[in-house]
This record gives sequence, C-alpha cells and structure tokens, in this order.
Amino acid sequence: MPDERKTTAMILSLPVNARVRHLARLLRSVDESTRVLELDVSNCVQANLDLLMKYVGVLSHLRLLRCLACPIPASYLLPLLQQRLTELEELDFSLIIPDEFIGSEVEKLSASSGEQSLLLASSLRRVYVEVSSDGNIQLLWWLLHFCPYVTELHVHVLSGQFQKILFHVNGILLSNRQLEKFTFTSDIPPTAHLPPREMTDFHAQALVCANVCYWNFLDSCCCVWLRDNTLDTSGKELSSQLVVVFTDEADVPAERISVAVQGHVWTAVRQLCLVLLPQQPFSFEPHPMAGMSYLNGLREFFLVLQYLVELNVHSFHFGPDVDLMQLLGDANLMFLKALSVAPCGLHHSRAVYRLAQACRELVELDVRVIQRGAHLGCTVCQLPLHIEPDDVAELHDDFPRSRCRFSRLTLSAVPNLASLRFLMSCKV
Repeated sequence: MPDERKTTAMILSLPVNARVRHLARLLRSVDESTRVLELDVSNCVQANLDLLMKYVGVLSHLRLLRCLACPIPASYLLPLLQQRLTELEELDFSLIIPDEFIGSEVEKLSASSGEQSLLLASSLRRVYVEVSSDGNIQLLWWLLHFCPYVTELHVHVLSGQFQKILFHVNGILLSNRQLEKFTFTSDIPPTAHLPPREMTDFHAQALVCANVCYWNFLDSCCCVWLRDNTLDTSGKELSSQLVVVFTDEADVPAERISVAVQGHVWTAVRQLCLVLLPQQPFSFEPHPMAGMSYLNGLREFFLVLQYLVELNVHSFHFGPDVDLMQLLGDANLMFLKALSVAPCGLHHSRAVYRLAQACRELVELDVRVIQRGAHLGCTVCQLPLHIEPDDVAELHDDFPRSRCRFSRLTLSAVPNLASLRFLMSCKV
C-alpha cells in the first residue's frame, strides 16, 4: 500500500555563535516525515567547518540557506551546491576569505571548471553575498560560473579598495546577462566625482552613489549628469530607475534644471537618486548645498515626478533656506514609499510631521550622512536635528487612503540628534 503519511515543512535557525552540536541536536529531533526547507546558520563563527558542511549536506531538500558571517570558503560551498543541495533556490552567504588564502581558493574553483563533466547548481535562482575585498569578488565570479540560472544577485561590499571592487563587479555583470535583478550596496562611501562618460552605467553610478539596483538588466538604471541633459532636449522618456548628478556650478542652477525638466519625459521615473557634487572634488571646503538659486528649479523638477516610489537625496544637501518637505508636499508625491535623506533635508520645523502628511504611502525613512573624501561635510547637517515624538507618531497614524504601514526608520552617522525622545513613539 502507498505511504499516506503527510510531509511537513520545517525552518531551522541556529543562535549566534552556536556550535555544530546544536545543529546536530536539532536534526535528531526531526522525524522522517519532516523536510527542512530553510536553514539559517548565520554568525556561527565558532562552528567546526567540516562538521558543519556534513550536517548541512544532509538537508538535501533545502530551498533556502543563509550562512552570513559564517566562515565557509567558496571551495567548500561549491561541492555542497553541486552534489548535495540540488534543490536549493536561495543562498545568502559571506565571502570574507583573508587575502593570503584567496589564491588557493581560486585555484580550486578554476580546477573544478576544467573538469569534463561540469556540475551546475541548476536550481539556484537568488543570491545575496557580502564581500570584504576585491579578491573575494574574484572568487564570486568563479562561483557564479557554476550557477548560470541565477536571476537575482545582490552584492554588498563590507570593505576593500572600492574602485577595484567595481571593476570586478562590472565583470560579473558582463558575464551574467541572464540576471533580471541586480543590486549593489556598499559600506564604503563613494570617492569619485565625475567618472568618464565611456564607463558603463553600473560603473559610473556606483562610483558616484555606491548603490545600484537594476530591476531589468536589459533596461538598466540610467545615470545622467544634469550638464548633459541641458544639452540634449530630444524629449526622450527617461528610465524608471534614474540617478541624476548635479555639479555646483556658477551659472543659475534653476535655469539648468528647468531646461532638463522640459526637455525630457519624466513620468516613467519610479526610483530616483539625486547627487550634488562640488566643482573641486579634492578641496577642503564644506560640501555644496542647494540654496535659493536652486529653489524654483527644484520646485519645477519635483512636480514632474508624480509617480515616484523611491527617492534618495542623502548625497544632495539643502541649504538653510530650502525646505525639502515643502517641495515634496507641493509636488503631491502620493506614491512615495521610501525616502533616504541627509539631516539637512529635515532641518525645518516639524519636517517629519509634514512628510507624514504629504506622503501617506511612506513605509521607510532613512536619515544618514555620507562622508565624501576630504570635504568638511554639510554645515546644516551639523546643526541639532529635532525630531519630535508626535511627528514620529504621525508616521504610524492610520489614514483611510493609506494602503501601507510605516515599517522602517534608519538613522546612520547623524552627527547631532537633539533628543532621542522620539523613539518612544517609534513602533518599528
């Protein structure tokens, strides 16, 4: 008679710094009718590597493996993907091999690629990887050689030489045309200011803002300079994902912005990053700010972005006379879900309250300061930032037209918070 026992699914997660015996104990408690589909062994830095691989390899039905900050070399991970975890669809891991061992790791992976019968990780579709150097990016290139069906890749850089890392990541992009979604994020701040125009979109954008997301590789994110957009008034429709780079130049900024707005179609833009760069990238002057000479141009600019979903202006600083929240309120950005901003963008009175009133679909607010090179930073960002408890409460307030619930507030390197009392009203 057929076996009519039902199969149940299980998710296993190890605590931080757990040893392998903890996983062994969990596996002994799993009966034959249970399939472990997800396993998280992140931060198990003290685990015995050989034993860990042995027990992970037993879980042949795994669909998701998360092993961040876990010291698993690529040469150990590859045979696991090829031979044992043949149903794995999602992988989150870290490539943080010390530089002195990278050469031997590359040799092992390249030797595997030369074998006659090349085993592929054919079920793997989504990869998130943290890397700590340009050498580890090269290891990632080799590893992805065995994963030709990956359609979503997120590379997060922890440390290393930024421009070398970008060079190797660009090589990964060129070698993996099957990617449908690619995300690049970095803990290293961007250092370059005016990349050469012959660079790829990815290389140019990452040098300027250190964050890239392509939802469709064939229709990739576009990185444009305002100086170019004022020369080209062809009326073309701009990409849904756009980085616009401003340089703080002597001519009237509002007029340049107006020409760019009127010369193109902006209605398709959903994700927008604005970057304001100095004329002299290596000077010791304070970071440039958009002052009154920008105001009319910015007002006209935001009015054509009515379908915007994500706005990143943490590298576009505002002077004391420019109220970003007023600009966003006037633009009626009813679809805006995520805002990343420097403290100067919230400098004016009750800025968070007015943001909550203007953007009822907002689910994420990110306030951060990015230091670029030798610049002294934005002088307005150094002033006390006042966030009131009642204003934060407004972000969580129910509203009949809202389909979303505010879920994430991030503060990073904010130099001068006037008070932390607003945390009492924060529900995230």
